[in-house]
Amino acid sequence: MSATRPDHFCYMPWSALAVLPDGRITTCCVAFGFRHELGDLHLGDNLEKVWRGEKLKAIRKQFLNGEWPQGCVGCKARYERNLASQREHYTQLLKDYALLDSVNTSDEAPPIFHLDLSFSNICNLACRTCSSTFSNKWSLVEQHLNTLGLVLGSQPSGQEGGRGGAGRALPENSFSKLITHPSLFADLRSLTIKGGEPLLSKDLEPFLNMLVTRGYASKINLNITTNGTIAPNQRLLGLLSEFASVRITVSVDGTGKLFEYIRVGKNFPLETVESTIRLFQELDKARLIIYPTIQAYNIFNLEELYEWSQKMRVPITYRHILNSPNYLSIRVLPEHLRAVAQKKLSSFMERLKGSATLAAEINDLMAAFNQRPEPDQYRNFLQFTNALDHYYQVKLEDLVPEFKDLRPPFADKE
Repeated sequence: MSATRPDHFCYMPWSALAVLPDGRITTCCVAFGFRHELGDLHLGDNLEKVWRGEKLKAIRKQFLNGEWPQGCVGCKARYERNLASQREHYTQLLKDYALLDSVNTSDEAPPIFHLDLSFSNICNLACRTCSSTFSNKWSLVEQHLNTLGLVLGSQPSGQEGGRGGAGRALPENSFSKLITHPSLFADLRSLTIKGGEPLLSKDLEPFLNMLVTRGYASKINLNITTNGTIAPNQRLLGLLSEFASVRITVSVDGTGKLFEYIRVGKNFPLETVESTIRLFQELDKARLIIYPTIQAYNIFNLEELYEWSQKMRVPITYRHILNSPNYLSIRVLPEHLRAVAQKKLSSFMERLKGSATLAAEINDLMAAFNQRPEPDQYRNFLQFTNALDHYYQVKLEDLVPEFKDLRPPFADKE
């Protein structure tokens, strides 16, 4: 990085775009809030229009002037707390693919190296940490919470003032409207596809086929984030084999019944994920990784997750610590539960001496408990958990004994 650039400089505005499940086009997947997006499919925008548009030019100018764009509040907050952010992860991605020196910050329409795509919010699960922005299944959950009068804060969807966004979700087969000029992807080197659940999207295979037939796929490092409950068909596996590399990020947050509790998919037990993983493992160039979201529900289950990943012969990472909704983060735990979690994590870390990376990630988790407890958010955690437990007729303490006697009983609202 040039000495004339500020420490918080971000390369994304010159080399990357993101499309969110609700049709908004942003600089990256963590850009915050409405009014800060670069474009919107619902308003007739497309990727080329956004890439050459005045909004993105203004953001580039702000970074060059050492300013923080309004939509980058998440990275700014993490920068000020000396924590790693999406900006740093992306800079490392450019370095990994030897692209950092190729980013032209003086060009008004430089080549796009990275694309982060969500085709829609179509999903088969209603994970407790999710929202209707990322899962259409969440609309019924929101209706239930609304009848109880529970408004507990925002989600990482960028929606301001609530968890929802289903009304803005992209309809199936609409994504092609974004791609009016496929040549825009000629220089693409990194492609991340998310959802919803991307393997349920009718747009996935046509889009990948376009990249293959145009000869772009052989230069693209592809990453698909999936919940692992939908098996890939042979057509999809054939398309994936055409890419330079394929990484399958499998979101698994717990083992056994805790998996079903968090993911809320009784028809999709963990054994379904195991079958999907084995199909992807048949693809020679596929590299899989288990990617749990570390939260209050699974903080006592991390060693069991590690053992399961070992059984599946798939590496695991613990670097994704849930920040939002904050009432489900590990920060809500009271002192007693923090002490229990730290003791268990300390023992687990001793076991991981042979893996410096995993041991360091567990150490970072333990350090997160140094932050002051949030009793108000713990009360929100109890309200939310009791409400959904009552709705699904399950009990958290039956699956996570550490919570036994620490939750008041749910009372039906009159």
